Amino acid sequence: MLLNGKATFAGSLLLCFVQFINIYAAPNQITTDSSNAVEELPCSSSGVCLTAECVRSAAYILDSVDPTQDPCHDFYRYACGGWVAKNEHRTGANQLYYAANVNQIPDLVNQEIKVLLQRKRKVSQAFYVSSSYRQLFDFYDSCMNTEAIEQNGSAKAFEWLKKLKEFQVGRAFNADKWNLTAALISLMRVNSAPLFDISLDVDPSNPKHWAVVISVPRQYGLEASLMHRLRQHVIPASFTRRLKKSDTTLQAMIRMILDRTRPANENKVPGSIDKKSEDEEAAYPSDDSHESGEAVDRFTSEKNYEKTPAMVESVSTSPSLSGETTSQDLEEMDPKQSSSEQDEGEEESNAVLSQMENEAHENLTAAVAESLANYFLLNLNDSLPDWLQDLVDQPIPRSDMYKILTEEVATERKLELLSNLGDSLTEWEQEEVFTAACPEAGAGMDEAMQLLDRSFIGPVEKIVPSKREVLVAEQADSIYNAYTLHTLISHKINNPKIPHLTGIQWHYLITSLLGDNFQPNNTIYVYFPEHLSNLSDLLQTTEPWLQHWGLIGFYINDMIHELISVEDRENREKKCIEVTKTVLGEAVTHLYLQHVGQERIRYIKQQFEEILAWVKPTLAESLRAAAWLSDAERAAALRKLASVGSVAGASDFHWDTTHAESLMRNLTIQKNDFFSNAMELYSAFRKLLFGLYAKPVDHQNFIWELTTQPFVVNAFFVQTSNLMVFPEAFFRTPYFHTAAPDVLNFATVATAISHELFHAFELSGLNFNHEGVKDQTNKLSGLEARLRNVSACYHSSLVDSFEEVVRMQLNNVQLSIDNVTVNENLADIFSIRNSLWSYEKLRVHKRQKQNALFSLPSLNITDDQLFFLSAAQPYCSVLPPLAKIILMELDEHLPNDIR
Repeated sequence: MLLNGKATFAGSLLLCFVQFINIYAAPNQITTDSSNAVEELPCSSSGVCLTAECVRSAAYILDSVDPTQDPCHDFYRYACGGWVAKNEHRTGANQLYYAANVNQIPDLVNQEIKVLLQRKRKVSQAFYVSSSYRQLFDFYDSCMNTEAIEQNGSAKAFEWLKKLKEFQVGRAFNADKWNLTAALISLMRVNSAPLFDISLDVDPSNPKHWAVVISVPRQYGLEASLMHRLRQHVIPASFTRRLKKSDTTLQAMIRMILDRTRPANENKVPGSIDKKSEDEEAAYPSDDSHESGEAVDRFTSEKNYEKTPAMVESVSTSPSLSGETTSQDLEEMDPKQSSSEQDEGEEESNAVLSQMENEAHENLTAAVAESLANYFLLNLNDSLPDWLQDLVDQPIPRSDMYKILTEEVATERKLELLSNLGDSLTEWEQEEVFTAACPEAGAGMDEAMQLLDRSFIGPVEKIVPSKREVLVAEQADSIYNAYTLHTLISHKINNPKIPHLTGIQWHYLITSLLGDNFQPNNTIYVYFPEHLSNLSDLLQTTEPWLQHWGLIGFYINDMIHELISVEDRENREKKCIEVTKTVLGEAVTHLYLQHVGQERIRYIKQQFEEILAWVKPTLAESLRAAAWLSDAERAAALRKLASVGSVAGASDFHWDTTHAESLMRNLTIQKNDFFSNAMELYSAFRKLLFGLYAKPVDHQNFIWELTTQPFVVNAFFVQTSNLMVFPEAFFRTPYFHTAAPDVLNFATVATAISHELFHAFELSGLNFNHEGVKDQTNKLSGLEARLRNVSACYHSSLVDSFEEVVRMQLNNVQLSIDNVTVNENLADIFSIRNSLWSYEKLRVHKRQKQNALFSLPSLNITDDQLFFLSAAQPYCSVLPPLAKIILMELDEHLPNDIR
């Protein structure tokens, strides 16, 4: 995949290729637009392109560079320094990072869709009078009706549950009437998958048919949970939680020094545990910092910390991870302490410090060191002891910092889930329904919640594979674990590769969703067998009332995040656009394409095919010249290359209104009931998905209906279809230029095509033949060992040449490149080379034909220099330290600047 992240050593390659680039004065920025008009290149006497698009492209390039940088020293800062300076303000509490390819282009597309959904731009009148499309507008309006959403709160979610016989909401729980499988079926039918998900995918062993997939739970169907939490909330670096991870004796010593150094008139230090409610806090944590808006922006904090220079520097470079460090907290922790009070505990404190110094390097974890260092700087307004400063300065591995972040996000999410569940219950339901179900004698609401957390919520979340584990499995091509229903339920626990699935009626569950077309011997792919086995073990030992209320808790929490929580208007608009695109993609696509126009789609396809006609033969030449390929392997590779298909822009059926209308015909959308609308659309989507199982695979429809839409800014390769996909929205500045010199689109579009073509031949792609069948015996599989050696060589060179340390709070974090990016790194290296060679062939061809090669106005650079500059600028990004850490853990691409 090209876009959803970033990726590579291509940045280093650009440094190798680019020599000296001199750009003179940069004009003021000219805003790009999505004009549908296609201009002809005017032939000026100087060979300079003078179309409006060429002027915009030149202005964009000039505005994005930083001419004060030496491109041979730091090509990224040279190519993107101006762009970064103009977009630094865009990151913050609601935006983890900001990139041209991931944010700038999608924002432009979303702005166009917003204008259309708000009926501020007219298209075909027939479109607006269609009853089906009036429902599209009504759905968007219902999402924007925040007053009605806030008024209903979570009541709508409980109303829906009360309609289901599978859940016992509003009445006493009866274990004899509880059926876990039936409850899971009812949730999956409305797109909720709290324990695991069941969906369909093209069978990699038989791409003409569908296969059932059992995958990890979906947390928040419309947004990735971790990224959602990082964008929307402060990450609490709980001081006491970190202390609990360290040695007990050391805890006591730290507690002693904090007791001796804190002001006498303060009752407790930040993060200390008071007797009131260690248990109560666990069940119902205080979240005042979030609600009051006082939470520190951990990305681009503007709060003024008038403390030591070290503290000011650390906060300004990378805001706090700690939920305690608000401006109000700093005032409370800046005591006016008399010198006598300070002297009283000095001797004893020094003794404790000495004792801690002796044990520090042996026992003190980096996380505890950071918390302790925080206290020194905030409370004592003093420099750190040398031993603590040395420990803090030691770089923490990126993976360790990520674990700290995700552990705290997971803890906060779990506590929030319990809180949301408790808040959703009326006082009567708390006492007579929820608490009454708890078998522990005399248990109150707190005790019942803690038991639910300890016995079900916590264990369920603990066994779910992390996003990092999912990424590693995907890149290692180890998610396609094929079983049949018979092997899954036969309890062959002596074979560790076969999960033992008890506690759920699997045949009943799958046939209820897919119908009688599913047979016990049909293929089922289990992405993470160990997760399913662990889940079965847990369900066997979990009481029915815990399963019941645990599922309700997961459901309520997801619905609050997806459908009930209300943001400010700007963020609400963004959310409603994304929700509408997700659940009514076909209707939005038709509306969007009416705005884009068929002329633009035809132009995109024409330009794409012309570029592809140069890129594919260039790759074929490389394959023919590769001495390390046997004749049989070369023939198989060339056959697969010739078979690679492509779709660009949109499909012909997108222009047919009857297709989108048929999907909406039986829907009932209410203008003032967003929750009910969303639930109906969720149900319609799952019905459509599961209904496909009885039909043969239509790869084009699979791509455009279930994988992407023309308004999505992305490009990707589908191995089971042997197909490259480039939606219309990809073809925007800085990726695509209409009526502009060839060099611009060869630097970007040809590079993207080459990148996706390489995925047919990388370590994972080699397992699929020219028909998209996963076949370990195909002629290309013999290349794997040699390709691994080549990959290891490139990867080692990249890792050895990469060194970057970022500052997070008081810690230095050592960034590192690991193996999950290997495929994308190689695709980037190959793509920049293949696209350059393709362009060089085009350039020679045009010169032979005496065709003009145009340049852009106001750019005093060579054609080759313009190629590399254009190739780089789609990856311009504002990447705060936290963003880099998260992206390097969760993305198969490297961050854009490294790429």
